[in-house]
Amino acid sequence: MDSFVFWKITVSDILQFVGLIVTVWIAIVVQRNLTKNRYLKDYFINEIKDLRNEYRILFADIQSSKLNSETIKVRVKIISLRIKTIEDYSTRYFSIESSNLKLLHFEFQQFITGTDDFNNQYKESTINFSNMTITKILEYQKDIVDELTLCVININNASKRFKWWLVRNKTM
Repeated sequence: MDSFVFWKITVSDILQFVGLIVTVWIAIVVQRNLTKNRYLKDYFINEIKDLRNEYRILFADIQSSKLNSETIKVRVKIISLRIKTIEDYSTRYFSIESSNLKLLHFEFQQFITGTDDFNNQYKESTINFSNMTITKILEYQKDIVDELTLCVININNASKRFKWWLVRNKTM
């Protein structure tokens, strides 16, 4: 008779077993989602860091008169495309608003290509910007770096958008 005691399962035993299975399942699913979310955030944060480094190099090269007009235009255009891609995807996957980065970059692009220094030395091998222009470039540099830092903070604090949001907004 004692050998059959093992097979007597009470309701509390079943509930404990189900509770254990649910706990393990929740731990696996939640951990996997948190890991995916962290990797995605790290990806966008690293892209913003790379963008900040591109800006740093661009500003340093402009200030040291190493670039000609075509090179400046091409590098600014490449940065524009990277900003667009990063903002489009980060706002699509996270609950964050678009930053002012596109606007700041557009203003910088308009400023740099509209200066007398740029236009008067357009065909030269390098462009030497005046001190007044360099001062204004430094202001743009500060504003852009501040905005990039804010983007990193916003992405780091953002929650992931739900999939139904993506499905619902694909028709828009």
